[in-house]
Amino acid sequence: MKAFRTIALSDVLTPSEIARARALYREQSDETFNTRVVRELIAPNMARINKALGQENDARYIGYAVEYCLMNRPEKRKTGPKWSRAHA
Repeated sequence: MKAFRTIALSDVLTPSEIARARALYREQSDETFNTRVVRELIAPNMARINKALGQENDARYIGYAVEYCLMNRPEKRKTGPKWSRAHA
């Protein structure tokens, strides 16, 4: 059985990347948010993200997790929303 741990958005993205993700989320167009955030922020930084999370990850999953956090974020929270991820 895999254990779960909670990860903050700031564990995966830098402050400037979080700001860019928020801007992308606000300006969603014909392209889905996940496609854009993966292409512009996640994929170019996968090595750093995988290292931060301690395992290989699917960029689309990370994009969906970022979207989930942005959809459910309290405006005043300093560290950003959290999601749980299974790890061995």
